[in-house]
Amino acid sequence: MKINYIFIILFLSTILLSCENKKEKEQKLKREKEIAIKKQISKTKDSLKYEEALTSYEKKEWNKAIEQFSEIEVSYFYGKKSKDYIKEIENRPWKNKFGGGLTTSLKGEFSNSATKDSPLWVEMTIYNHNQIWLDLYEYSSSKPSDKTSEKPSYNFSLYVDGEYLCRNVRPKNYYGIDEASHSEGIVISGKLAKRMIERIKKAKNSCYISINMGSSSTYNFSVDTKTFEDEFNSL
Repeated sequence: MKINYIFIILFLSTILLSCENKKEKEQKLKREKEIAIKKQISKTKDSLKYEEALTSYEKKEWNKAIEQFSEIEVSYFYGKKSKDYIKEIENRPWKNKFGGGLTTSLKGEFSNSATKDSPLWVEMTIYNHNQIWLDLYEYSSSKPSDKTSEKPSYNFSLYVDGEYLCRNVRPKNYYGIDEASHSEGIVISGKLAKRMIERIKKAKNSCYISINMGSSSTYNFSVDTKTFEDEFNSL
């Protein structure tokens, strides 16, 4: 009789364990199904967010597009594409400057009586369609924090994409170069600025610019023009 009791207890324990395992499996399957449904809903939401972000991108509403693309995290496809778009927006050559204006930063070279083809960092900003600010930082491959360039005190020549726009003129006496120059560079304004902008617009992919100051100083650089006209027209 004792053996039968033990057998019955073991049998009942096995049945109970089997029921518990089955219940756990059912609960696991239920959780997995709920997760799958949530992911599918999230993917649908991601696709809608992605379409909204693309609309902002096409309208060149850059900050809004970055914010919308950043909200897409669940879907691998939409997430990857969104990161690519964010990178493209952040790395575009021309950007809207806080407070107005269109700006770009780039590397160039400069030469004078003491050096030849040394690194030059250029920051170029266009304001109000008729004013260009140029900051030229010598011996620099990025914007320095401890030095500035100054208003030119020599005769000034400007060569833009195959054409001299001015030759050997004093900035304060020439109609297109503003006397009230920026404390960290030079300002080109008026008719000369408009002519320079038109040359940049017409250039394909890049526009070569050369600035001569005095008898020996030359600053050479090329600006990316692929997106310039669209960005400029949005000012």
